[in-house]
Amino acid sequence: MNKFTIPVLLVFSLFGLFGGSEKLQLQNENLSKRDFSGRSLSGSDFTGADLTHTNFSKCTLRKVSFREADMSYANVSNADLRQADFTDTVLYSVDCSYSNLSALQLKGQNLVNVNFDGANLSGADFTDCNLSGATFNGSILDKASFYNAAVTLEQLYGAKSLKDTILPFGSKYQSGDKSKDKKKK
Repeated sequence: MNKFTIPVLLVFSLFGLFGGSEKLQLQNENLSKRDFSGRSLSGSDFTGADLTHTNFSKCTLRKVSFREADMSYANVSNADLRQADFTDTVLYSVDCSYSNLSALQLKGQNLVNVNFDGANLSGADFTDCNLSGATFNGSILDKASFYNAAVTLEQLYGAKSLKDTILPFGSKYQSGDKSKDKKKK
């Protein structure tokens, strides 16, 4: 190694240029309108951050903390958000289309106008959520819970799959459910 090798390696590792995950600690920062697209940020902490209009499309965001952050109008399409923490996060009009949000805990969240089209929401918990204006066209909702959520059956029936999903009034959706079959005609 020559005298330039170590600084170059340091720069490459700081900016994730070796393909590894960057673990950012950006609590309470103003990151509005930033572009993080395509980055691997698993384990990062954005607690309390202003993430309005921020682009996280095509990111790997496993085990990321978005606690108490404002993500209004953020783009997290085509992202891997498994085990992300959205406790007390503002998620107004977020684009989550085609993302992996399986087993996500969103209990009691205000998810007005969120785009979940094409997303994997298997096992997600939407209990007591406000889903007014949210869309689920082509999404996978197997074993998700919408118990006591503000969502219409029409919103859910655009989904690709609803196997064993708990509907807002507490019953499980069963394949061949007559109310869904009527919608298909």
